[in-house]
Parts: sequence; C-alpha cells; structure tokens
Amino acid sequence: TNSIGDEDLRVKLKEFRDIVISKDYNIDRKCILSGLMIEQFIKYKPVDIDEWYKIPKKLRENIDGDQTIYLEDIFEIIEMAV
Repeated sequence: TNSIGDEDLRVKLKEFRDIVISKDYNIDRKCILSGLMIEQFIKYKPVDIDEWYKIPKKLRENIDGDQTIYLEDIFEIIEMAV
C-alpha cells in the first residue's frame, strides 16, 4: 500500500498550509488547517464532503468559511493516508 502514516500526513498538511493557504489567509485558530484542525483531519481522515461532517460541527463552524475552497486539496492529501 502507498499509504503514509499520521506523522507524514501531519507534515503534508502543514506544508500545504504554509505554502498555499498562508499566501491568502492568516494562519490562526480560524484557519482550516490550524493545529487543532490538522489533528481533527488526522483523527477522522475525511476524503470527501460527507466525511468532512464527521468533524464536530463546533470546530467546523469556527473556521473561516472562505477557506473551504481548500477542502478538495485537503481530501486529496488525506487520501494518501487512508
């Protein structure tokens, strides 16, 4: 299998945040890939919009809604780990 482990997934998500998202958004607690959200992505490993809703609503609602444009890219990264 090609799958990567949680630590590699964490690194890849942080790289995506630092290289892509940080160009347009502040990296803060409202970031879709804040430290807290990265841990949620690793815990639930959503690979599509239906699975995104496994992440607790309170946490999903706390992110900057504009950043949901990155979800497809995030799902693709996570697919490497499932």
